[in-house]
Amino acid sequence: MPRRYGYLLITFNDGTTERVGGTSNSLKGDGAVLSVYTETGYSELRDVRNYPIANIKEYHWESS
Repeated sequence: MPRRYGYLLITFNDGTTERVGGTSNSLKGDGAVLSVYTETGYSELRDVRNYPIANIKEYHWESS
């Protein structure tokens, strides 16, 4: 079951950050790509954003 809509905070290797909205995240391509997306009914995915994991220092869901 997906989480309630929230924000994933991503810190990149160059020190910049991005706040990405969605309900879920996963690693794709043998862990090479971080995907953030919103799951709707019937397993539909919306607002999919992909980031190369090699460019990411860390990521976590924002506390509510």
